[in-house]
Amino acid sequence: MNSRNSSRNRASALAVLVLLPALFQAKDLHAVTCNPTVTPSSATLVSGGQLQFKGVVPCSPENPVLWAATAGTISSSGLFTAPKVTQQTIVTVAGVQAGHLTQFTKVAVTVNPPALQSISVTPASVALLAGNSLQMTATGSYSDGTTRDVTTTASWTSSAPGVAAASGSQVDGLSAGSATISASLNGVSGRSKTTVTLPPPAIAATFFGLHENRSAHPAPVVSFGAFRFWDTDTRWSEIEKVQGQFDFSLFDLWASKIASRNITEAVFDLGAGTPSWASADPLNTNCDYNPVNGPGQCGAPKDLNPDGSGTDQMWKDWVTAIATHTLTSPIHIKYWEIWNEFTRQPSNTHGKIAWTGTNAQLVRMAQDARCIITGRGHVNGVLCAAAPIDPTAVIVSPSTGIDTPALRQAFASYYATPGASEAAEAFGIHTYTDVTGTCCAQAEPVTGFINSFNALLSSADQQKPLISTEGSWGVNTNLTDLDQEESFIARFHLLLKSSNIVAHYWYIYDNLNGTLWNPNGVNGCNDGGTGNGCLASTGTAYDQVFNWMVGASMSACTVNGTVYTCNFTRPGNYSAQAVWDSAQTCINGSCTFRTYSYPASMTDSRDLQGNTIALSGGTVQIGLKPILLENFKVF
Repeated sequence: MNSRNSSRNRASALAVLVLLPALFQAKDLHAVTCNPTVTPSSATLVSGGQLQFKGVVPCSPENPVLWAATAGTISSSGLFTAPKVTQQTIVTVAGVQAGHLTQFTKVAVTVNPPALQSISVTPASVALLAGNSLQMTATGSYSDGTTRDVTTTASWTSSAPGVAAASGSQVDGLSAGSATISASLNGVSGRSKTTVTLPPPAIAATFFGLHENRSAHPAPVVSFGAFRFWDTDTRWSEIEKVQGQFDFSLFDLWASKIASRNITEAVFDLGAGTPSWASADPLNTNCDYNPVNGPGQCGAPKDLNPDGSGTDQMWKDWVTAIATHTLTSPIHIKYWEIWNEFTRQPSNTHGKIAWTGTNAQLVRMAQDARCIITGRGHVNGVLCAAAPIDPTAVIVSPSTGIDTPALRQAFASYYATPGASEAAEAFGIHTYTDVTGTCCAQAEPVTGFINSFNALLSSADQQKPLISTEGSWGVNTNLTDLDQEESFIARFHLLLKSSNIVAHYWYIYDNLNGTLWNPNGVNGCNDGGTGNGCLASTGTAYDQVFNWMVGASMSACTVNGTVYTCNFTRPGNYSAQAVWDSAQTCINGSCTFRTYSYPASMTDSRDLQGNTIALSGGTVQIGLKPILLENFKVF
């Protein structure tokens, strides 16, 4: 008999499954029959939860109850396992009297989604540069032990939207400070701390200053942001050849030409060109720029005494005239340099005499110029009372080379002179590295030279702008290999910026020092008779480095052995790295290389001629010529 009952129950269970749709739609068929009593009569479960149902047939307790459910599973003993759901779902469980399919009881089971217990925001802590953004994610942990990505369903907020704004799950760094980013859902929140820092100031185009030598040449075609009036036939001795008579025609020609390139900022060198008629040393033929502009140009004005007393009227008239004239110029003289390379003597460098006056005389000239042009400072201890010609101008110290101890010591002697520090609103240095004046100039020593110069200054003066008003590899015989010249341009500018140089004025675009451009017929240039000349490969390298740097923020370069790296950022999550190995060489068109493992975020490499390649494999070849590694292209 038990065998027959078991077979019958299995047949009934199969029938329940076959007739299940009709069974759950039935409403009244069992109203007058002996339906099972099912407990519980209703239930609420969480997603995936379990509940034991019990069923008894009142009129025939020995008759078993068979089970069915519209979702989830239920065992033959009545153990119900709810389905996995993401929203509330009603499941019907039916207890059916075996052998009597029309005798059943239905129970409604409410199945709720799992309860959200916590939210984890990734990353939990963020360091973000202002101007950059970061995509965050939120993961919910639920009561059933599961996790779920809730990034798009959560609500994102920032405790300090002026510092870090939440745009959905994207966090945008706006200003320096800290903010808590929260992701919230169903009353549950997760948080991330975001710290926003300001990147170093973006490099301005005016960092790339330039010299051009010949007024007859076309305006420079390379990218640059500022100009220095030097070797432009605009020295004091060339504008005021006769006392009181000023010829500004060449200055105006240069100003117009440079302004045609949308350049509006310049350095003007006031000194190193005393007219013979004004010089206290008028017969000195060893002075710089003799015999072109006559002897005595390295002398102090003759109405200025060695101790700095005297009227200094000749100098003051000159400064007043040129500063006043430039107010109508299309180019603004932001920096007024007092004297060019005043420390240069045949005994301490490979050049002619630039200054034979005393330190006290030069300090007085700096004081007079500052008072006349800016209306600031003191003159021999007396507060300046002059109405300023241009209060926005900056007075630059007399410039000095820094590549030998003798030059630096000569500057230190001047700097120790009373009044020298106050008279300098910025310091001008010349950053040539060709100490001997012979091949081959290298860029890397410039950082040590700058550090040695800075060590001469007080802590307060170290906060003033430091400007490289002149520098390059020097005369072209100092560096004769084109690859080495291109490399020097990049390494030099990168290291100058890394050393906190405010601006550098490359010497010189169109002459035999640091040449970037050649006129027709020179160094193989054939411009087809246009008169435009030819940009040298060095000029292309200069342009490339301008593009690498301008508009980007750069952190200080670092060196590991002989490998130098300089890192850049730009708004929009851009990052780049300039890298080179100073131990590699380039000779006659052949360069050596080594393998370098680049940062994982980098995707492209750019060389000094503008060629790009896609990176792959985790390594790249680096040499003496810097390359730029980028996480995406911006130019």
